[in-house]
Amino acid sequence: MPVKKLLFKSGVNRENTRYATEGGWYECNNVRFRKGGPEKIGGWKQTNTTTFDGVARSLHNWITLTGQNLVGVGTNLKFLIETGGAYNDVTPIRNTTSAGDVTFGASNTTLSAAVSSTSATTIAITDATGFPISGKVLIDSEIVDYTGVTNNTLTGCTRGASKLIEDVSTSTTAATHSSGAAVTCFTILVTDSNHGATESDFVTFSGVVSLGGNFVADVLNSNYQVVSVETNDTYTILAKSFSDTSLKFTNVASTSSDSGSGGSSVVGAYELSTTATSSTELTGWGAGGWSAGPFGSGEASTEVLRLWSQQNFGEDLIFGPRNGDLFYWDASVEGSLNARAVLLSTLTGASDVPTVQNSILISDINRFVFCFGTNVLGASGVDPMLIRWRCKLDSCSHKPSRKFTFISWHRNYYRCTSSTRNSCLDKLFFIFAAICWSRVRCLGRSTCRRKNIYSCSKCSC
Repeated sequence: MPVKKLLFKSGVNRENTRYATEGGWYECNNVRFRKGGPEKIGGWKQTNTTTFDGVARSLHNWITLTGQNLVGVGTNLKFLIETGGAYNDVTPIRNTTSAGDVTFGASNTTLSAAVSSTSATTIAITDATGFPISGKVLIDSEIVDYTGVTNNTLTGCTRGASKLIEDVSTSTTAATHSSGAAVTCFTILVTDSNHGATESDFVTFSGVVSLGGNFVADVLNSNYQVVSVETNDTYTILAKSFSDTSLKFTNVASTSSDSGSGGSSVVGAYELSTTATSSTELTGWGAGGWSAGPFGSGEASTEVLRLWSQQNFGEDLIFGPRNGDLFYWDASVEGSLNARAVLLSTLTGASDVPTVQNSILISDINRFVFCFGTNVLGASGVDPMLIRWRCKLDSCSHKPSRKFTFISWHRNYYRCTSSTRNSCLDKLFFIFAAICWSRVRCLGRSTCRRKNIYSCSKCSC
């Protein structure tokens, strides 16, 4: 067969289908055409050098009515709004305590015996009362991490450990220490009955007064990440101070004067629980059930990754984690970048809002909010085949109210049957009549196209 020269038309033609664009280009990325041929141009570049907490799992860009360019960034730890290179924390709050429910405990003591070896993993102290089960202490100029406390002895010590200095993890040098040397602690024990926090969760404290030494109000009235959970009522954090000059954090150790509890007005605002950065394979003895898989292989982790779904409702944002609640962030209010997103169900006039969803979609003009894989009305469990949607805001589809003043999820639902799962493709489309949505079978085992009508129950559309 002779070789034939292939000649392609220049430019990208998206007005036809892939088949109809034969002999031309249908889809390109970072490509320009020069002298009739395609040429690589540009590429991806880093937008800014500012870092954020967690691993990004969702990005959504939009521009507000005032021309503000925003990007919603969902990570395994936070939900952020980026603008102008700055990341603003709008992570929803899952629980806020009453004033006085939270108290702090700072620890400090002295060495009851000299530390004569730079490799010693146990350190004897005078009094371990109030010390967290695990933590970080300062002896002279050396930082020591420990993992346990037994009979006034710090055990599992890592010598020459590090601390944050201007946001940089800076290590110290293991050294010998004399008996009677001061032992101060970076770790603070927080007490809050049934706090519900897990390791790596975030909490913001307010209303705290100085504990008497280095742990002043400015240090404690801040956003902290939980280091470890000791009991259902206690957990630990690492104290840190913020520099208004460098805009960076440095870890702070207690002094002998830090004996207070923070006062009676302390409030703790707990953010949504965090998730793992990745799904890891479980390995080792007892990692899975007996005979669960081939010999020597690991089992899949049951840790659920946080996958965000986010869509614009006008210039505002509705979002939520997979298998989680729906949240609303209002971009139009004054100081919105400093305001947290709130539960959709807490908005004025909200009713029957789904309590769980796997994915959301919002139609552009009429702003129907669809939830895919959600709960049946009145139930809490997720039905992965169920679709529920909110009625349009206004009977005049061209002038919907920007605010979420009426939310009805009542009888608006469509459920795929088990017999059609993974075997068909259906399409929902809007009808400008007495009926809101219609379903048409596009692909499937059925030889005919089926049409079903689904009406709104609480609106005049």
